[in-house]
Order: sequence, then C-alpha cells, then structure tokens
Amino acid sequence: MASTGGGSKPGQEEKPTERHSRRDRAVRARQRPRQPPEKKRLHQPNTRFNDEEFDLIKSAAARCNLSVAGFLARSALAAARDLDRTSAEIADEREVITALFDSRRRLGWAGSNLNQAVKALNSGAEAPQLQAAIAAVRRAAETVHAAATQLIEQRTS
Repeated sequence: MASTGGGSKPGQEEKPTERHSRRDRAVRARQRPRQPPEKKRLHQPNTRFNDEEFDLIKSAAARCNLSVAGFLARSALAAARDLDRTSAEIADEREVITALFDSRRRLGWAGSNLNQAVKALNSGAEAPQLQAAIAAVRRAAETVHAAATQLIEQRTS
C-alpha cells in the first residue's frame, strides 16, 4: 500500500490526538468574539501617508491605546458623525480663501445697502430696511472674520 503523506491509511482508524496545547487554548480564550454578520466590517479603504503624517498617526494611536487601524477607523467615524466641525477642520487653504473672497463680496453688497439706507435717513426719508441692512453687514463681517481666522490658524499650524 502506498503512503498517503502522513494521513490515515486505508483500513486503519485515525487515533484522536490532542491537537492544541494549553498555551494555544489560552490564546484562543483571549481572542475577542466574532462580530455578528450584520455588524461585521466588510470595507477596508486604503490611505497613504508620508513619514511625518504616519508618525503622527502612530503616536496618536499609541496615546489612545489603539492600533493604527483602530485609531483611523474611530477618527473617521467621529469626523463623519460631526460634519459641521469636520468640514471646518479639513477645509484646505484654497477653500478658505474662496470663502474669504465670497464673504468680502457679500460685505461690499451689505455695506452698499447700508449706505443707501443712511443716505435715505439723512435726506429725511424713512428707511424701513435699516435693521435688516445692519444685520446683513454684521453677518458678512462675522463670516469674513471667521474665514480670516481659519486661514491664519492653518498657516501657523
């Protein structure tokens, strides 16, 4: 009869052997339970980092007692759940400059409306839209201030 490469031989019963040592069972006991199919994470996107970025991420993951993958997953999910804050944090300089120019245009428009309302008041006419014009100037000025502050913070960080 030919050998079957270490497997059972025809006509012989296979003897049950203890396949796992105590150490193997202890390691298996420490493994986390498997995710149920409806919660299992199936998607694994790829990202690329330069050495400086990756070192920063590794350091942050270590401080949070997480693996790099776990840190990236939790960070991305936290960012996705708070899009208002996230969009402000990840806006690049070009977007901020675009917002700044847009705000400057709006501030000019609101200032023009305010000047027309004041001119009407000075000539003795009523200016029913004065409060709305003042509010528009304030909003535009606040938007310009926020965009300028964000641009300065990005350049200093």
